[in-house]
Formats: sequence, structure tokens, C-alpha cells
Amino acid sequence: MFSSVLKKSLVTAAAGAVVLQSMSTVQAEETTSTKNNNSKLSIYDEPEPKRIVIESPTKLEEHVAYAHKYANDALNEGKAHVDTLHGHVQSFENDVRGIVIKQLKEIDIRKD
Repeated sequence: MFSSVLKKSLVTAAAGAVVLQSMSTVQAEETTSTKNNNSKLSIYDEPEPKRIVIESPTKLEEHVAYAHKYANDALNEGKAHVDTLHGHVQSFENDVRGIVIKQLKEIDIRKD
């Protein structure tokens, strides 16, 4: 479902986000340790670094999504064919109705 280029770019973006997160955590720890050395100890707990979990779809999920899309496309195509057939049948019924009414009028005219 996903192209290899898209997968590679997503992996690269995820790796970059992890690296940036770890760098900001290291910088925060350095800043905190520098402040603690210069001033009194804080009575509050150190803030926990934020961790971001990036989930990627599994092969099974990709295949299920592809099958779902294919089934929906086939269903929509089938609905379009049924709608077209329904339109043709209605047109045929209208033509037959018109012919029958015309014939009945001609029969009535002949009787008079």
C-alpha cells in the first residue's frame, strides 16, 4: 500500500524525531545539572522527559487496508453498473408505456 520511498521517508522522519528528542533531553539534563551546581537543590522532582511513540502499520494492516480499498472500489463499480441497468430498464418501461398508450388511443379513435 505504501511505496518504498514513503516508508523510507517516514522511517527517516521518525529517526530524526527520536534524535531531536534525545538531544533536547540531554540539553535539559545539562542545564539542570548546571543550575543545581550553582544554586540550592530544588525541593521538586526533576521533570520527566517526554517520550514519543511512533507506530507504523504492520504488513498485515497494510494488506488489509489494500484489500478494503480494492473491495470498496469493486463495490462502487458494481453499484454504478446496477444504476446504469436500472436507468435503461426505466427508459424501456417508459417507451413501452408510451407505445401502449398510443395504441390504445388509436383503438379508441377507430371505435368512435
